[in-house]
Amino acid sequence: MMSNLHLHDLLYQSKAIALKAGKAILRISEKDAGMEVKEDGSPVTRADIASHNVIVSGLKNIKPEFPVISEEDSQERTQRTSSQRVNIPLIYWLIDPLDGTKEFLKENGEYTVNIALIEKGVPVIGVIYAPEIDILYYAAMDLGSWKIAENSSPVRLKGQGSTNPVTTVVSRSHPSPETDSYLSRFTVNRRIERGSSLKLCAVAEGEADIYPRLNPTSLWDTAAGAVIAREAGCKVKDIEGNELMYDIGNGILQKGFVVYSPKTCEIMPLNK
Repeated sequence: MMSNLHLHDLLYQSKAIALKAGKAILRISEKDAGMEVKEDGSPVTRADIASHNVIVSGLKNIKPEFPVISEEDSQERTQRTSSQRVNIPLIYWLIDPLDGTKEFLKENGEYTVNIALIEKGVPVIGVIYAPEIDILYYAAMDLGSWKIAENSSPVRLKGQGSTNPVTTVVSRSHPSPETDSYLSRFTVNRRIERGSSLKLCAVAEGEADIYPRLNPTSLWDTAAGAVIAREAGCKVKDIEGNELMYDIGNGILQKGFVVYSPKTCEIMPLNK
């Protein structure tokens, strides 16, 4: 694994790139976003592409030897969905240039820029920036998880949580009966709706105790948030109860996962 010094340097540069991508998004009005619908039915706008271009250019400048896999790269997407995958990179950048395009179009501010560095299937750097509300979350393996809100001093995140009853955070735009069924295991005293990867950050900073997502998501949806949550002391598990991994050789979709704070009761495998 990379040294802490190397990770610290890459994290610093990744934060600067995320902030620059956020500025590129803010320059594009939702009314002038030029929304189109991709083959998978999800929306894409000029803001998604602008952010993608800024991030890819920035990452290639700092580490040209690391491949960049982005949601908005059609060629990479074709390669990832092929049944014949070759040359799986040991280390690569995994990005979602604008997570929460629906939130961007709704003007509710709950969209984010996501940059993660993956090493041997494990996210080791994660940066999440919410441009509209000017909040930056970032973390690197063994270097802690941090938040900067509106140019304030960095605050270290330590997910607190409770056992029961719990506060849960759920998707604002993607509700599901499976999630409701899973949450019936707990006494839920508060339910927070959020968009994008801000849901993982809510658990990392102790605002929520648990975030279950039982319908499929893509790897780039959670990679940055997984580092931030884990470095805050939280757990990020797949539907079998194992650590969530990011091996693109197994495809781009995750079947489901749950993020929970350290004091929240231990989670049984989701498929039980």
